[in-house]
Amino acid sequence: MANMHKEGQWKNEAEAYKGDAKAAGRDIKNEAMSAMGDVKDRMNDAKAEAKDAWRSEVSKLREDVDKLTETVSSGVGDAKVRAKQMYSDAKSYASTAAVQARDHAKDYAVQAKEYAVTHGKEFEEVLETKVKERPITAILVAGGIGLAIGALLRK
Repeated sequence: MANMHKEGQWKNEAEAYKGDAKAAGRDIKNEAMSAMGDVKDRMNDAKAEAKDAWRSEVSKLREDVDKLTETVSSGVGDAKVRAKQMYSDAKSYASTAAVQARDHAKDYAVQAKEYAVTHGKEFEEVLETKVKERPITAILVAGGIGLAIGALLRK
């Protein structure tokens, strides 16, 4: 009778630890999903900023082309020289802007990756701490999962 009482007590403790482990797992999963959402948001922001920068540069380039057309059509004697200079300036400016936009997007990507890596380590540390705090729970949960998988594979 005493053994049945102890066995029942162990089962209750195991169920309680199993519940704690599931809750900890859900918490970690929710935090990871939130971090991934933040990373996606940052990537989308970086893409939007890069597009806006590119559109702005294209608009400036169009303005420069319009100025170039105006200069050429006005018949000014040095129109050819000025046109070449404006074209060169616009081309240089657009090239620089494209590089800056690309670099800005890369910086955002690096920041997003660092954020994910940093928070990933925090989640790992939380899980490790919980396992260290309750090693018996961790063993019971792992054993229970092993038994469940074993039972499923036998069928």
